[in-house]
Amino acid sequence: GVELLGKELISTKSPGVARKILASYLKDENHIVRANAAKVIYSIDSEYALNFLDKMMDDDDSWMRVSGARVLGQIGSPEATRILIKHLIDSDYNVKRMILLSLKKIIDFDSRKKGFSPEIIEEIKKSLKNIQFVEGWVV
Repeated sequence: GVELLGKELISTKSPGVARKILASYLKDENHIVRANAAKVIYSIDSEYALNFLDKMMDDDDSWMRVSGARVLGQIGSPEATRILIKHLIDSDYNVKRMILLSLKKIIDFDSRKKGFSPEIIEEIKKSLKNIQFVEGWVV
């Protein structure tokens, strides 16, 4: 699928070419295809991919939002984390669950590897504690 195509595109290092080739994948009706295409583009054009995923998190289709949250968690950057925290207000159970799982993964594993500032780590911990206390989620 799109992941195999991504390996070829990464070697080109051309954001414009990557966006053009992946345009149909980014418009695909399947939430997994769309999210995976954004993940491929992240390696070449992180700003574009994060903006795309942020918009995906606003989609009416809850499964689009679930897939967006999954990929943001896989990216695990401070910017992806901020998008996840922003969308913690989502009322859909599956979306919120994926956001929480992604944030938990980031705080447990990715934050040490990717040089997160103490402030963002504290923001994640505060957000997780708040959700746990206010909404009763087990995190």
